[in-house]
Amino acid sequence: MLAVVFCFVIWFQRIDYQGQFAHTDLEAYRAMAHAAPGLSTTVTAPFAYRIFVPYVIGLLGPDDYDGFQVAALVSVGFLALQFYRLLKRHRSRTSVALGLSVLLVLQPYLSGFVLFDVFQAGDALSLALLLLMIEAFEERRPFLIALALIPAVATREISLFILPFILTSMIATREWQRGALALAACVPGIGFWLWLHWVIPISNPGYSTVALLRDYAPDLVQPIPWIRIVFNACTPYCLLFLAWPKDALRFIRSYPAYGVVALLFLGTAFVAGDKERMVAPMSMVMLLFVALVDDWRGVLNVSWFRTLVALTALVCSMHFLFARVGIPDKRVYYGLCIVCDLAVAVAALRLRSENYHQSSRDHESGDELVS
Repeated sequence: MLAVVFCFVIWFQRIDYQGQFAHTDLEAYRAMAHAAPGLSTTVTAPFAYRIFVPYVIGLLGPDDYDGFQVAALVSVGFLALQFYRLLKRHRSRTSVALGLSVLLVLQPYLSGFVLFDVFQAGDALSLALLLLMIEAFEERRPFLIALALIPAVATREISLFILPFILTSMIATREWQRGALALAACVPGIGFWLWLHWVIPISNPGYSTVALLRDYAPDLVQPIPWIRIVFNACTPYCLLFLAWPKDALRFIRSYPAYGVVALLFLGTAFVAGDKERMVAPMSMVMLLFVALVDDWRGVLNVSWFRTLVALTALVCSMHFLFARVGIPDKRVYYGLCIVCDLAVAVAALRLRSENYHQSSRDHESGDELVS
């Protein structure tokens, strides 16, 4: 939580919500807050359906900016806490879980963007609620899933990713009864989501997901969107799956539901123009993978590798738009992110080679003792 406060107060700057960015997405969230306890009729879909955070802020206080500031701080703190709990559930050491949670807070397109544009507090809150529902599923508490999904579906659409997560886990583990109870717990939230789409007025009645797919489908065959996704969205640890391919396969076999959710996050990049921000939640899966590789191989016990990951994450957090002390030139920033990605990947390859050499030497020593 101290890391969240530090990033909020010192590291990431505040958006110019009344000037340069006044007519971006935040305009819709402010309009919903101002309309509470009523409903705004001027907001377009899908923003109009993401009503939970702005509606609560509109009910509680007269100053929407102060309200969104508090909401952003609480939401990112809640996300960091839920991510820490996720790592601890999967046997991560306390020091590693804390360190990786701090890296999540420093992630520029995830926590950093929310701490910059506080009107997007729902981004972090929806991810935190998704992690809470995953925790509830893994600990067999379907009632908590039912409780969390109701505000979650009124925050962001990605909260519905809990459904494929449950289905994938149910198929992989063959725990049909557990999965059926969890899916049944989702019914009230799905019903509430459908009801919101029925009662909330929108100013673009022709809106549809199919239209978005049609508009952004050409990005699938363009190189620049893929470069942005691969090298920027989860910088600087985006290439570690390639550096540790055997461990990546082990991760996918052991945790297929997390892999499916990561693919869904990737898919959202092709229904929006802000590619990095859409794919950034994959950082949670990447950092979980790093934590598990550390559990399997102790890679974060190696001080130089741990320091390299921390320093490159700090450099990549110096976003040209979000950070107070940012890298001013956008092209230089993107170039540094690619350098950091490659540096961490090369270091991981070296570390893997050293581990394998060590394992080989240990095996040979064992053979000599037996002989």
